Amino acid sequence: MLTSLRRLDWVLLASVALLAGVSLVSLSSIAPALLGAQAAWFALGFAIIIFGSRFDWARFGNERWFLSVFYGVSLILLALTYLEPGTVRGTKSWLSLGPVQFQPVELMKLALILVYANFFSRRHIEAWW
Repeated sequence: MLTSLRRLDWVLLASVALLAGVSLVSLSSIAPALLGAQAAWFALGFAIIIFGSRFDWARFGNERWFLSVFYGVSLILLALTYLEPGTVRGTKSWLSLGPVQFQPVELMKLALILVYANFFSRRHIEAWW
């Protein structure tokens, strides 16, 4: 546990915490009713950062089966927005899963970054010209 905490980038984490704190102060002056919910989401986000930093994510990024499944799930979620679009502020690109709404295109951005990074990291070894 201590070794994983030592590996954290504390400057980056402190910068994110500072930005979160400033945004909470700003939100408290604009909409005080939303302050508690936003603070809870920030706390959840920091917990995910701490928990996620304990894993070696590079191992998953190099596995073709993981990339294929992640890309396929992202494509299916994008297709679901055409079949069952949830409208949020006039935009029909949202999916609703109970009380949670999200845009599948955000997952697809991450999937494409991982797929392209994997492709070009393997492709640079071969002569492609």
